[in-house]
Amino acid sequence: MQKEILRFPPAKFLRISREVSDNAAPSRRMKQHQDAPTTTAGFRSRERRRFQLLQAILVGGIAGIVAVAFQWSLFELDHLRSRLLHPFLENGWWAVSVVLLICVSIVTLVARMTARFCPEASGSGIPHLKGVLMNLRELRWWRLLPVKFVGGVLAIGSGLSLGREGPTVQMGGAVGKMIADRLGLSTKATPLLISVGAGAGLSAAFNAPLAGFLFVIEELHFELTSLPYVTALAASITADTLARYVSGQLPSFRVFAHATPSLAALPWFALLGVAAGMAAFIFKRALIRGVRRDGVLASVPDACFAPLAGLAGGMALVWLPEIAGAGHGTAEMVINESTPGKLGLSFVLLLLAGKFLLTVVSYLAKVPGGIFAPMLAIGSLTGYAFGLVGNSFFSGVVHAPLTGIVLILEMTANFKLLFPMMIASLIAFYISEWLGGKPVYESLLNEDLRKSGPPPILFAEPSELHLIVEEGSEMENREIRSVSLPEGILIVSIRRLGRHLVPSGSTILHAGDALDVVVSGDVSLFTQEIRELISKKQSVS
Repeated sequence: MQKEILRFPPAKFLRISREVSDNAAPSRRMKQHQDAPTTTAGFRSRERRRFQLLQAILVGGIAGIVAVAFQWSLFELDHLRSRLLHPFLENGWWAVSVVLLICVSIVTLVARMTARFCPEASGSGIPHLKGVLMNLRELRWWRLLPVKFVGGVLAIGSGLSLGREGPTVQMGGAVGKMIADRLGLSTKATPLLISVGAGAGLSAAFNAPLAGFLFVIEELHFELTSLPYVTALAASITADTLARYVSGQLPSFRVFAHATPSLAALPWFALLGVAAGMAAFIFKRALIRGVRRDGVLASVPDACFAPLAGLAGGMALVWLPEIAGAGHGTAEMVINESTPGKLGLSFVLLLLAGKFLLTVVSYLAKVPGGIFAPMLAIGSLTGYAFGLVGNSFFSGVVHAPLTGIVLILEMTANFKLLFPMMIASLIAFYISEWLGGKPVYESLLNEDLRKSGPPPILFAEPSELHLIVEEGSEMENREIRSVSLPEGILIVSIRRLGRHLVPSGSTILHAGDALDVVVSGDVSLFTQEIRELISKKQSVS
């Protein structure tokens, strides 16, 4: 059995650590020393880690190539469309009708292609990856890569308000699965390569290696050990290096210099965080209700959503191009507008409402495309009056404030707004949490599972974990049989004050007990269940 060692923050349900606490009794430390691996075992462990690092670099390189090719295809299609569209529209209403018909046809074709060959390629792809890492979904990389690539280029190029970042994340994860399959890796080693591949895709999409690394840790892979850290960072840096060689060293958003805000302006940024948190909650609610087909959408056949989305995207291209596509240009426009109110409040509100609605409608078409970039555009429009970037909205929707903050810093290369951005992001996060609802990707995964039902979970080979009972935790001073551990977890041994105990259901756990636990399944599934258990406790209190 392969040993996996984790660490959770203090004062939580329990702490999973790679070593016994420094406060342990000397006899326990002596026992640990006696059980230390031999020199040969340590050498093999180092060799295995080096091989895993090389695997991560390989995954990052291929994921970076895929992301760059995807980005280049979108850029060329956008350039071709801009060069041909405007002169063609001068021919009058018949030209407008042709453009709308083309957009409807392309989006409908992409939706049918996706549904037939690879349904999991629809949408962002990040919820699907989370399901894969929890052993609730399969990752058929040989189908996903071509469908996601071609379908994403055509759908986004047709004016739908979708971004390239979700597809690059999912395709990066598919690259990790492909490498794992080709190398014949075990089912325990595969999730790590999927996670680092996803982070590499995000890194290449935004030229943001640190954000890609944090995305893996904060959203996908919850094992807080050195191996996920190092491999995720190596893959992200490799992918970003390739992206920079092709697209250059410039940040994703070209932002003009901003003066550092005064401390007197901080309350306004706090108010912006409140507004962004409320807007994020409304966006999540609208998106989830749309996916559920609630209200008036219940009477609309599923086959109609793709043509309607294509029609909406075509209309945006013709009459309001600022809301079409991912929204990078719109975000840059409002961020770099130094004169407050120059764009006009009515125009900004029109863009905000249009981008909001078009993003929801586009996602319901079930074509490949993400919501990362549209969320940033919506956040930029929300914060236009305050001159702040759209990170706070991202934090409120995704519930990953650290990734959002670092992502914006790397995308804009502007650190003068770091402090107010942190204030707005954290407030937006807590406002969205207070209003209710789970993170958007978790909610989308739950809706997918609710509709299709989870398949039988194919558990990986058993894993051994070492847990330390925290003082004041729920496990302290309780019998083992009264502790609500996730299914598939068995406590096989307890180390207490240098002694090994074979537990029974009536054994009482004490603070500082080192538990040897066998997990019948993937460690990523175990950590996710523990996180959900902790989250439920906090929400109740």
